[in-house]
Amino acid sequence: MKNKLTIIGRSGGYYQKNSLFSPHYNYFKFTNKKMQREDKNIGLVKLKKELKKKNIIIKTSDIAVLKDRVAIEMHFFGNFPKGNFPLTYCVLPEIPAVARNCKIKILKRKYDKIFTNIEDDIDNKKIFHINLQVSCGKLKLLSSKKKFACIFANNKNLASFSLKNGYSQRSKLISWFLKNHPNKLDIYGGNWDVYYSSNYFINRALSFFQNKINYKKKKLEQFKGLISNKTKIMSQYKFNICFENSFDINGYFTEKIFDSFNACTIPVYLGCGNVEKYIPSNAFINFKSFKSLDELYFFMSNISDSELKKYQKNIIDFMYSKKFEKFHYNNFIKTLTSHIARDIKKIIF
Repeated sequence: MKNKLTIIGRSGGYYQKNSLFSPHYNYFKFTNKKMQREDKNIGLVKLKKELKKKNIIIKTSDIAVLKDRVAIEMHFFGNFPKGNFPLTYCVLPEIPAVARNCKIKILKRKYDKIFTNIEDDIDNKKIFHINLQVSCGKLKLLSSKKKFACIFANNKNLASFSLKNGYSQRSKLISWFLKNHPNKLDIYGGNWDVYYSSNYFINRALSFFQNKINYKKKKLEQFKGLISNKTKIMSQYKFNICFENSFDINGYFTEKIFDSFNACTIPVYLGCGNVEKYIPSNAFINFKSFKSLDELYFFMSNISDSELKKYQKNIIDFMYSKKFEKFHYNNFIKTLTSHIARDIKKIIF
């Protein structure tokens, strides 16, 4: 191929000027602050490099020019307005509970190919399986962890009511800890210095009115705010509360549980409906195994140092195993580049 082909990449409005494919991918809307991802956004950075080897340039739409021979427009992590190009991909769209325009019926009408980790949507005709891109750091046993538990999450809401609302479960757990064991849970993330509720409808109303008047209540010691080095902070804790935004969806993972693994911190996990198909049960604590928060806390507080080491060893064994490879960024890159290579052969300019 003598003339280079171009792929247009689109994501949220924060990732223009090719930052979508650079290490500076993270964006905290609560502070308007950009920070470098700890994994340096290695999946999308390496995707760009691999495509370049095939004489294909991938760039964000704002820096595209008229002379570019655009073969594919690729939307990442959502459903965005598209241009008039031969093919359009959607890669890891947001779950419908968070973004209504990502319902699979809407996506199927719009995109030529969709890549998702939601098992029930996959048909291997138009909708194909892909996992998020994950890296694995240098892991080691950290038996000297002195802090008990942490959670990394922003105070937000789903787009619509759902019985599988992870945001509500997080709020309920945080309120329970603050009432019963206030010194045992540290909360990292934005927008907790307001009134909030685990009730979906009340929390939406509270969020709306407090945003209107820019209300902030007195900040509690447990609310640590936004931080730039999640792994370093998380590695100080025995446990990390990992609740997906929505739970009981087969195959659906975000980075949360893998962040915990990279810190060698035991995840208390609520999320993927068939999580044990992908991750060994001895590498995490399944939140759904407990009838109450009292029962969960009793279990967590009675884990010995030797049991802590066993969990950490199981985490390390998994992260260095064949089973983890399906989540590795190399698998993400391989899936996309193989589809791109086949599809561009069919394009007539």
